[in-house]
Amino acid sequence: MNTEGLILKALPPIEIEMFDDAQFHYEPRLALVQRAFHDLRRQKDSWKAMGMMGAKARETAHQGPYLAEMVARAKLPRANLRPHHDVQIRTAQTLAQDLVIVLNSLGTMCAQNDVPEAGLMWCALDDDDIQSRLQITGNKVWLTMLYDPIKDAHNPINRIGMVKPHHSAQAVTCLFWCLDIPSERAAYRIQEIAELGHWAMRQPKYTPQAT
Repeated sequence: MNTEGLILKALPPIEIEMFDDAQFHYEPRLALVQRAFHDLRRQKDSWKAMGMMGAKARETAHQGPYLAEMVARAKLPRANLRPHHDVQIRTAQTLAQDLVIVLNSLGTMCAQNDVPEAGLMWCALDDDDIQSRLQITGNKVWLTMLYDPIKDAHNPINRIGMVKPHHSAQAVTCLFWCLDIPSERAAYRIQEIAELGHWAMRQPKYTPQAT
């Protein structure tokens, strides 16, 4: 299987209906996908109401506004009070971790000086869930990962560099990887997952609602 096939197999398409109330104010690609999902759902409700999808569907047509769509468009920060918000964030984090694994497996090691300053998607070296920095520039993806003295002992020591996490003043030891994006389909999939990971890292921690 070629590189494109491996990427598409390891990174499935995002089930956007699961994130219908997510506020993608900083993720333009996901915002467009979400808006298309909302539009299609409303169109299907219109077809149901007109009887174009049968009598049973007409009875179940949703005529009012969707609360999730209103929340998604709201500019106020969303409070993560409900269990499905926690599921959303954990799912997004899992997909981001899968992306890191793919880039680490298929990419080639590079020197710190090769990594560009632009294209930052996230910097979560101090995050226990992600522990990486991701950048996308043109047709390349750049991955910075924490150096593990045991797991990475076989890697050349001259490839080790020092990087400051986004919310820290103390630099940490890292290794650097680069992957040439093989196709537009793979680029779209990688960009989607990267934006979803960026969204997840901006979310407040899940706080169960008191009963």
